[in-house]
Amino acid sequence: MDTGLPDADVVLQMTTDHYTTGSGYTAVYDCGVGFQGTSSLNNTGHAIASGTAIAHTDHTGHVCVHAQHTTDLVVDLVGNLAGAHINPPQRVLDTRLS
Repeated sequence: MDTGLPDADVVLQMTTDHYTTGSGYTAVYDCGVGFQGTSSLNNTGHAIASGTAIAHTDHTGHVCVHAQHTTDLVVDLVGNLAGAHINPPQRVLDTRLS
C-alpha cells in the first residue's frame, strides 16, 4: 500500500470481510523490514474483524499487508505520527504450542 509518506509512522484502520476459515490473522508491516511473524489484526472465529494498527513505512512510503487466509480487506490511512519513531512489534514470549 502506497501511503505517500516515506519513512513515516502511520496509523491504519484495517477491516476484513469474508475471511476464509473465520480464524487467523492479518499483519501490516514495513516492506523494507519484512514480515516479523506478528499480527496486527486477529480473526477469532468470525469472518469480519476490524482494528487500528501503527506501522512504519519504507523509504518509498509503502507498507505491506499479509493475511494468513483469503479475505476481502480494506486498509485506510488514518494519519501519521510526525516526529515519532516506533519500532516494529516483536514477540517477547510465545506460549503457543506448535
